[in-house]
Amino acid sequence: RENIEIMVDKPVLCVYSKEKKDVSIRLKIKGELRFSYPELLVQEEMYQWKMTIKDNDFTNQKGQSFPYLFCDSKQINTKYLMQQEELPGKVISKKEVIPYLDSVCDFMNFEMKEKTDFITYWGPRLIEKEFCFIQFQTLEQCNQFAEYEIEPKPEFFNRFYILFTGFDFYPKEIKAKHQILLPFQKGNYSFLEWGGANLPSLPENLFSQNN
Repeated sequence: RENIEIMVDKPVLCVYSKEKKDVSIRLKIKGELRFSYPELLVQEEMYQWKMTIKDNDFTNQKGQSFPYLFCDSKQINTKYLMQQEELPGKVISKKEVIPYLDSVCDFMNFEMKEKTDFITYWGPRLIEKEFCFIQFQTLEQCNQFAEYEIEPKPEFFNRFYILFTGFDFYPKEIKAKHQILLPFQKGNYSFLEWGGANLPSLPENLFSQNN
């Protein structure tokens, strides 16, 4: 189960700013960058976007506007968060996927467009199997994918990744623990990043505890 390469899909960065600002967004991707739009530039061993922001839009130096910034990457050894011998998260059936995502997005304070983008991207992937285990990772937990340096520094920087593993049958080996989440905070100048990954396996120590 070591050195498993996975794709971290659909990491998008949204912005909220009531005032016009010139921003530098630098990120250190822990894996291998596969695609970005608009294209990321390399500066001092980090990737970078330079944008002007206003309301919910980014504008580049060519005058092109974008509702969000996008990049995805190949990662190795992406991990679920474990707490003692339990996995924070939830096992759901395919018929529960849409209601569950809908309720989580509402709780987290997704705006309607964000929620629609999130659910229409991840929903079809989550229903490929009869059951799936879902865990969300936020804030510093998302540093396993990438780290950001944003100038000027946002009032709030929210990060939200969905990790999941699908199963043909109900996974009895999972000791799922209720996951406590804190809703996004959005002020006069804030960012939201969301993304996720389909992990092919569960943590090794979860199986060792059940054998």
